[in-house]
Amino acid sequence: MRDKVLLTFFFYAFFASFLFAQNKFKAGVVAGLSATQVHGDTYSGFDKAGLYAGAFVKYDFNEKWSAQLELDYIQKGSRKNPEPENGDYVLFLLKVNYIEAPILIQWKHKHFGFEIGASYGALVNSKEANQFGPVVNSIPLQKGDVSALYGFNYYINEHFVVNVRNSNSILPIRKFDIPVYYQRTLSNWFNKGMYNTVMIIAVQYQF
Repeated sequence: MRDKVLLTFFFYAFFASFLFAQNKFKAGVVAGLSATQVHGDTYSGFDKAGLYAGAFVKYDFNEKWSAQLELDYIQKGSRKNPEPENGDYVLFLLKVNYIEAPILIQWKHKHFGFEIGASYGALVNSKEANQFGPVVNSIPLQKGDVSALYGFNYYINEHFVVNVRNSNSILPIRKFDIPVYYQRTLSNWFNKGMYNTVMIIAVQYQF
């Protein structure tokens, strides 16, 4: 995993250096919060909060269209808190942290903008627990998370941008564990595993 992270870092560093040599790029940093859930874990709701931070390079094709490459750290996962007052003592916590590399196409009109793209996230670490303690011998998580994303931007001025973004895994981060004789039932045909679903609100600062 570390080799993939280093390879991604050097790729982005090379790309930024190439653009810098042409004086045709902008760069900046981003920080914010994520609210996440995992589709397929039987729990619902964006109850797992996390941190989101990184850096980006941006290339403007013209006044309206641009491409943006990022290298981010993001905390994803799922949380289900117990409700003992309702007789519910079930607790579930899944933390999955990634180094993520989104590639975005952006459109801007005055103070407003829209973006769409894809990203690859390399798994840094994970933790899983329930009301009995840490979960062991669970189905392994995939080492990468391939996601599609879209978002909206509000350009406060030439330096600050407020970004709201949604991200959804395209491929499962964990395969669905069911007995072989259930594989062909209709109820499981469309359930291929667990997928990250993420909402992000962040502030970007462009140098």
